[in-house]
Amino acid sequence: MASAGGAAGPRNSAGVSGQEGGDGGHAASGGAAGASGIIGTGGNPGSGGATANTGGLAGGSTQAPWLTLPARSVGCGKAAKGTGSYVRQDMQVAAKARANFLWLPLNYDPTKAHELLISLHGTGGVAPGDGKGIETAAGNEAIIMTPQGIDGMWQLGADGEDVAFFDAMYAFATENFCVNQQRVFVTGFSLGAAMSNLLGCVRGDKIRGIGPLAGWQPARQTDCRGRPAAWFAHGTSDGAVPIVQGTRSLGLQMVRNGCEAATAPTPPSPCVAQQGCDTGSPVVWCEIPGDHGTPIEWSVPALWKFFAAL
Repeated sequence: MASAGGAAGPRNSAGVSGQEGGDGGHAASGGAAGASGIIGTGGNPGSGGATANTGGLAGGSTQAPWLTLPARSVGCGKAAKGTGSYVRQDMQVAAKARANFLWLPLNYDPTKAHELLISLHGTGGVAPGDGKGIETAAGNEAIIMTPQGIDGMWQLGADGEDVAFFDAMYAFATENFCVNQQRVFVTGFSLGAAMSNLLGCVRGDKIRGIGPLAGWQPARQTDCRGRPAAWFAHGTSDGAVPIVQGTRSLGLQMVRNGCEAATAPTPPSPCVAQQGCDTGSPVVWCEIPGDHGTPIEWSVPALWKFFAAL
């Protein structure tokens, strides 16, 4: 995801059709276009607020009552050295070799519970990308994981291999590092945004908030868990994933989170916050003039500020 003022990574302008039907395969019916770089590619953000030290947290969350895991993961106290850069981690998931790139803050403190952010590339993306975006906006506070999809794709199945990949990454992070399990976030662009929406449903009992950028809602999502906060951004002239797909995702999240149709402006313009949402489950919609790649050009540090305020 590029910062405001930074150049976005190259993107594919191919069209998308029938996204809601892509539940079982790597891509939705008709295919999804996406950026060739991971979220975070592009220029450096102008500013980003660091989040508070959460090292003393324990017990369940009063802000997000559906999150019942202890704030401090079992990895707290295990020795690890911050890198301030991405380091490749290889793992086996469903008998397949998978790659994930792990960012530990340079000042990583194994006694302090850190936010965990998982960032998902678009169709054809290559993790972890070559830019500093969300990493800078997170104020050196978050552990970040940028996984690589098989052939640059994500499988949008509720019981599919990429949900299992999320489970493996989550387990690896919480078992080996000091993670605040009440502050786990997932963001993605295009196909990665659709995967973010999917994870926000099927793993919503582990996720505090999602940030889908230019995405859609995978089909047949029922029995969702939890009510994660959500920050959506979509270009008004998106020819790859039409904005109606984004507004459909917004509508479904509003129902889950108990939101009203009324909105109020919220920074940055032209974003609006849905009113009346359940406690701890805000929903923000950012409808931006521009094309498919527009959201990744200005969403840092706004997205991280939303997560940090939860």
